[in-house]
Amino acid sequence: MKFLLNENISPSLKGKLSTVQIVSAHVKDIGLIGQPDVQIIEYARSNDYIIITHDLDYSRIISLSAKEKPSVITVRADKISSEILFTIIRQNIANLQSYLEKGALVTIEEDKIRFRLLPIERG
Repeated sequence: MKFLLNENISPSLKGKLSTVQIVSAHVKDIGLIGQPDVQIIEYARSNDYIIITHDLDYSRIISLSAKEKPSVITVRADKISSEILFTIIRQNIANLQSYLEKGALVTIEEDKIRFRLLPIERG
């Protein structure tokens, strides 16, 4: 399991994740900063990354695509530091790992974590 940090996520999270052997890259590391969301999604899908973002568009685009991947973790909390986000991920990764590997949209809020498996059924 590896994470792709969107440009609105602090690059310092990458270093914190590496301390617990979680592989990650920031969009600036791979030349995707400023690129359209769909291009970042395709990169994540092709390279088996899970996207971490504050941007709500990623979950919308992926749910409308009817595809199972990539998984997305959307952070819906104001003023969350990379240290707090790292702690939340570290504390919950074991419970979320199987869902993220299958394909899921995960939302981290200040007081809870929600998820939906992909693909999202329309009906």
